[in-house]
Amino acid sequence: MRLQEFSDRLKILTGLLLVSKIATGIEMNTKAIKDFIRSGGYAWPGGYPVVLLMSDGEILCADCARENFRLILKDTKHGTPRDCWHAQLPCIHYEGGPLYCAHCNKAIESAYGGDDE
Repeated sequence: MRLQEFSDRLKILTGLLLVSKIATGIEMNTKAIKDFIRSGGYAWPGGYPVVLLMSDGEILCADCARENFRLILKDTKHGTPRDCWHAQLPCIHYEGGPLYCAHCNKAIESAYGGDDE
């Protein structure tokens, strides 16, 4: 990954984390993880795409979170933020380029499209 791509991705992920923590105030717990998985990766109301931000800065789609539910739950409840399956919070991907799931590499498009410069 080139430095510019890494920088752009970091800005998007940082923005997702800040917006989500301010807007939702969600603390990751069993209910929050289950609600994200049940949502199918879309917020209601609005149908905005939602991703699960992990403690290592990667994201997961709802399908991969469902497949790895037990690992995510165990590390989030009993692990440390350094554990690779430790979830931080679900985030709405409002704008910017597509994000890619760290597990299956599925593209997750933003609600309002990419940056046009």
